[in-house]
Amino acid sequence: MPAIKLSGQVSDLQVVPEAYRSKYEKSGDGYVLKEIEIEDVSALKSTAEARAQERDTARAEAKAFKDAGVTIEEWNAYKASQDTAAADEAKKKGDWEANEKRINDRHALQLKAKDDEKALTDQALHTEMITNGVTAALIEAGANEQGLDWLTPKLEKSIQIVKEGGKLVRRVIDEQGKVRHSTSGEPMTLVELAAEFKSNEKYGSAFKASGTGGTGSQPNAGGGGHKGPVTSRADLKNDAEKAAYIHENGHEKYMDLPAGAGK
Repeated sequence: MPAIKLSGQVSDLQVVPEAYRSKYEKSGDGYVLKEIEIEDVSALKSTAEARAQERDTARAEAKAFKDAGVTIEEWNAYKASQDTAAADEAKKKGDWEANEKRINDRHALQLKAKDDEKALTDQALHTEMITNGVTAALIEAGANEQGLDWLTPKLEKSIQIVKEGGKLVRRVIDEQGKVRHSTSGEPMTLVELAAEFKSNEKYGSAFKASGTGGTGSQPNAGGGGHKGPVTSRADLKNDAEKAAYIHENGHEKYMDLPAGAGK
């Protein structure tokens, strides 16, 4: 189809092809061509170039197949097998990643279980070796009920469990974490620590008046253990019985006992 040339200005629309007369507008004694919107053909051009590239590639491959003695069908089958292998590899990778996640999650749960178990073990060890020992030492020093509640956590902060000779032992430590020693040169005991607190006027109200506290002031203490069932703290008649009960049952169980006489 021959190209159509439109004049920018004409005196009579009859000289313009009918299909283009609407593109002109009246101006003075003649007509002038209005602005024409030109469609953007860049996308079409890119598509055409891409198709040309595909065509050239296909021609080059066809020539290579012919030179190598390979048919188009054989080449397509090879490409299909490559695509299948790639898909299988991707699936294997996905399965491995999912399996690896399961392994990591299981390991995390196992570590948490071990941490929880260690926390429970540490708490039980703390109660058995520190809390119970401190409570018994305070009772032996003559601490009253209020004094036990007040001083037990204070003394606990000064106790550390260490391993010596393959055994776990309690040690009284100072603010720098160093083991404290008594005047004899031996490691300070809990009883000595409790006595130190008792000698401090600041904590005087935590202990019973002179003559009413301590295991030594109870002539009827017997062997120290209470004979018969214990249903309240009142059943434990002296400090030696209280200390023996705590040593055997623990401070928490002692504190759970009702204060009054049991029924």
